Amino acid sequence: MNYWSIYASLSGFTAEIAEIIWRRNEEIEWLIDNFSETIVHSEMGRVILAKNISAEIMGAPLVLAMSTPGLRYVVKLEADRHGKWLYSPLLDPTSVIARTSIIRDGCVINCNSSIASRTELKSFVHVNRSATIGHDNIIGEFVSIGPGAVLAGKVHVGYGSFIGAGAVIAPGVKIGSNSTIGAGAVVIRDVENNAVVVGNPAKVIKYNEFGFQGYNVPPMNA
Repeated sequence: MNYWSIYASLSGFTAEIAEIIWRRNEEIEWLIDNFSETIVHSEMGRVILAKNISAEIMGAPLVLAMSTPGLRYVVKLEADRHGKWLYSPLLDPTSVIARTSIIRDGCVINCNSSIASRTELKSFVHVNRSATIGHDNIIGEFVSIGPGAVLAGKVHVGYGSFIGAGAVIAPGVKIGSNSTIGAGAVVIRDVENNAVVVGNPAKVIKYNEFGFQGYNVPPMNA
């Protein structure tokens, strides 16, 4: 039986991560609390404070329990200060993933999602419940894809972008880095870096001023 550790365990997304692990008939080794000064017990498993991490607990694969790109990036930097972790992809057993797709380290695929042929999810992408990603997509590092979002074929999403719940991205559209696609938006044209778009058809309403939705972090490769 495999065991996983979850970092930033006070996040509201921790319960979702735990459910994926349990649906895989696997268990949680540690819930790592990076916020509290004293242990807050959890019914989901054993809790350890981040300040008490030792090399002996770093053998289990680690999942970052942050659903937004900026927080996930910052939490990874924090976790990596403790040493070298194993960031295996966490794939829900109810998801449908093409054998020709590529799922990189640190990715999380939630229940009832589908990843089509020749699509690549780069490191630390989170795909939420019932999202559909079509064929020949390239999804950049730290992207978040909300519940029920639909990405058609040959879509390219730049690093650190956020695709809201129920959004639809038309075939061949390119979404820039650090962009935000509002919930329910229908995107039929390319979206530039840092843009926030909403509506049907989607239109730019403003621009993200800092990297990763307010977290000023250095750029990464898409």
